[in-house]
Amino acid sequence: METETPKRIKENFFLIEPLRIVAALREKLLYILVTVILFAALGAYIAIKKESKSWSATSKIIRYSKQISQSSDVPYQFQNFNYETALETIRTRSNLIELIRRLDLNGTTPEELYSQFEIKRGRNSDIIEIIFTSPDQKLAAKGANTLSQIFIDNFYRVQNAAIERIYEYYNQNKIKKEQEFYKTKEAMNAFLKEHNLTSLESEISINYTLLNKLEQKKLQIQTDITAYKTSIKAIEDSLHGIPEEVKLRYAIRSANKKTLELKEKELQRLKEVYTDEHPKVQMLESELRQIRKTIKENKTAEPDEVTYGTNPIKSELRVVLGKTKIEYTTALNIQKALKGQIEGVKQKLEYLTTLNKEFLKLKRAKDEAHSQLDLISKRLYDLKISIGSSKEDFKLFEPAKVPKFPKPSYKKVIVILFAFLGGFLSVLIITVRELLHNGIKTKFDLETRFGITDVVQLPKEKLLSSESRQVFSFLANNIINKDTDRPHIITVGADTTPKHPGHITDMLMEHLIYQKHKVLHISASYVPCTKNGINEIDLISPLEPQTFKPHKEKTNVYALCWYLKDNYSIFIPNKEHIEKVFKALREFDYDYIIIDLPSYYDAKHLVPMFVEQADTFLLCTEFKTSKRKVIHEFLLQLKEESLDKIKGVISETRKYYIY
Repeated sequence: METETPKRIKENFFLIEPLRIVAALREKLLYILVTVILFAALGAYIAIKKESKSWSATSKIIRYSKQISQSSDVPYQFQNFNYETALETIRTRSNLIELIRRLDLNGTTPEELYSQFEIKRGRNSDIIEIIFTSPDQKLAAKGANTLSQIFIDNFYRVQNAAIERIYEYYNQNKIKKEQEFYKTKEAMNAFLKEHNLTSLESEISINYTLLNKLEQKKLQIQTDITAYKTSIKAIEDSLHGIPEEVKLRYAIRSANKKTLELKEKELQRLKEVYTDEHPKVQMLESELRQIRKTIKENKTAEPDEVTYGTNPIKSELRVVLGKTKIEYTTALNIQKALKGQIEGVKQKLEYLTTLNKEFLKLKRAKDEAHSQLDLISKRLYDLKISIGSSKEDFKLFEPAKVPKFPKPSYKKVIVILFAFLGGFLSVLIITVRELLHNGIKTKFDLETRFGITDVVQLPKEKLLSSESRQVFSFLANNIINKDTDRPHIITVGADTTPKHPGHITDMLMEHLIYQKHKVLHISASYVPCTKNGINEIDLISPLEPQTFKPHKEKTNVYALCWYLKDNYSIFIPNKEHIEKVFKALREFDYDYIIIDLPSYYDAKHLVPMFVEQADTFLLCTEFKTSKRKVIHEFLLQLKEESLDKIKGVISETRKYYIY
């Protein structure tokens, strides 16, 4: 059965309850302490074995700065000095072999002595410390002083071994580069003189500026020409549609309108003397009606006088057309002149560009010769300073003395570090195991991951103990909320086969019996139920009245047995038959019907169907035994609205995981 994934399911590997890690560490606290003790013992053993009494002596040497303070004196005769290089040359193989020879340390290798010496430099100071550690108290001081003296004797020779040869090499090359530089400079001046130029770059810049201005003028002239052509065409088109002569003046005189006005005035005078029924008044009104009708029928009136003359608009347009043509011709001439000027500037720029390529070759040769000459001069200056400044760089500042006390031991530090390492590793292992564990441990796994609202955790106590029953009572009160006439069907199931099946149902039945509800309990069995004296019923096919005969166990408590014959992880029951079964169960006269289901692992097709038909599903899980992966797979087969029916129980939870 594939349905849309419910949105509230958030199965995610990184969705971890922080308190779970704390609970796991509390539970494994004894293992952590044992690991810390074992590692501390191992550290103590290593410290005793490896740490032996030794003596350390320190010899100090100083480097004097040769920088002269007055700039008017000889200019800064000192070379760039690298302390890191100097520190590394103290413990060279040749120096250590010389130390073995002077101290007569037969049987000792340079590698062994190298690890016994430590070289330090004070922060931002010119003092170097040479520390020698030895099991012999007097040898520690002799070794530090002897190596200091060997380093001072050999440093000048080591540092300046190749400087003088390099100096001679650079001095010879400087003479050659000076000759090359002067030759390239003379070639550049001769090139400019040959082509009558003072500066090629400025000449090119001037011509590019001129070309830019000419191009802008050309663009403007082209725009004007286009505008003139458009104006000429528009004026010519307008002239074709305008007549040569037009009416300048005309007059219209209408006799009917004049007669109408006179008749209306006469009618007004008659009405002042006679009544409306008088024959004169009626005859005059009849004449007025006839005149108005005649005026209405003759809508257009012919002018009595018309005066014709030359059209002034056309004359004005002809004047404008002439001026525009003159300006158009002038613009064409300017455009032609600009093209010639632009072509001349371009030819000159091509000529200058060709000259510039040759000039740049000469300039690059001059710059390269100058750069090499400058580099060689700087190198010669540096070499000269190196030769003059590296003599007697170092002096023995403070010779080593025979140490009075041995070197401090790090035994306690080793033990503490090993103990810390043991604690860290044990915590890390426990944390990683807890993160990777796929089991159900707390309410967080059911509530946050799968959206189950009501969840209780039963402590790891004796089954049906008072403490477990007290914790379960909160969930039972939320389930027992029947407010309709039909039975409330409760299905009880688990993700895997539980260790102690039936104890959750027993606690729920205990609450229902105490509240005197009429209860039908249908238990599931993989063996025939007739052996226990309880009638069998088949919940995957329509119920028949003759087979539905509950066995009365006690007052208001009836029982039936459901014999599971098939493997419902393979066979899919008929969904319509199951719907009919639940419809029939809701017709019976019971307050609550409790149905024990097989585990989801044993009946993957059957359990989701029963959950969707029931009113409440009690999901029974066991601490660390139930797997999130199995529950996730089970809930994915349910619809979104079916998740609200699920209540959760986690059995045998350790006390560290109950918050």
